[in-house]
Amino acid sequence: MDLDKIKQHVKSKIVHSRVDFYPFDHIYIEDFFPCDFYSLINKHKQLKLSKGDFQDRKQDNPNFINRKYSLFTSEDYEAILLKDLLSDKVIIKHLVEKFYLNNPDELALRLKLHHEFEYTFTPKNSFQRIHVDIPPKYLSLVFYMPDNPLPEEHELRNGTILYDRSLSPVYKAKFLANSVVVFAPNFSSYHGFDTTFDRSAIVMFYVEIDSLKAWRNRQESCKPPFTMIKNHIAWKLERDPQKFLTRTNRSISQEYRDCLINSPLGRVIRESDLKK
Repeated sequence: MDLDKIKQHVKSKIVHSRVDFYPFDHIYIEDFFPCDFYSLINKHKQLKLSKGDFQDRKQDNPNFINRKYSLFTSEDYEAILLKDLLSDKVIIKHLVEKFYLNNPDELALRLKLHHEFEYTFTPKNSFQRIHVDIPPKYLSLVFYMPDNPLPEEHELRNGTILYDRSLSPVYKAKFLANSVVVFAPNFSSYHGFDTTFDRSAIVMFYVEIDSLKAWRNRQESCKPPFTMIKNHIAWKLERDPQKFLTRTNRSISQEYRDCLINSPLGRVIRESDLKK
């Protein structure tokens, strides 16, 4: 594999992507990796799944347990390639430019891969509760890896569901092979998923080190009315403001006031969710 060519392909895909503002700023990119590289990664995922190398992943929902394989700790060739590729500071800079106002080169230097970088497998008829992602996560990415093409009516149903400020679902990310959705977590980056088919993906995040250290020291305070997580999101946006604030003329205090977090770790529980 020519890693330089792979990087050039990925950089071009990011640079030419368009930010979709609704229901919150995100980009969705198809054919993200070169075909041969995606095929290599997908075969690796299938091998690890078939060999039983996936472990329980319990953080999404207490009503079901999905499965994961850590790419962060793996020393397999495919995992090392992925980590090298996605740790490239120019790639990170191009992603940062889509969402943040600060100097992208400087911010890219402060970001690194979070340890939650993994293949995931979720069986059909499962769901992930609405949440916004913890504040140290500056960029959230979900790469879709279906084993087989889905019927068209199920492509959108199995991608990441984005929610508007009234928590109505918005289906923008298709569950297509070699596609990715990317967004910058904030007060209103409400998202989750439901599955009508078995769902394989890669989840990964870029985190800021100082923010991550501060978050670890404050987690024990994440209790109602959840001001700690809101304060940390505000601290992040004051330090590294996101473009949507300028574009929508929204203040951080307005975002804080309107935030719907009502459960630990940035989750939003609706009355209808309690029946699931």
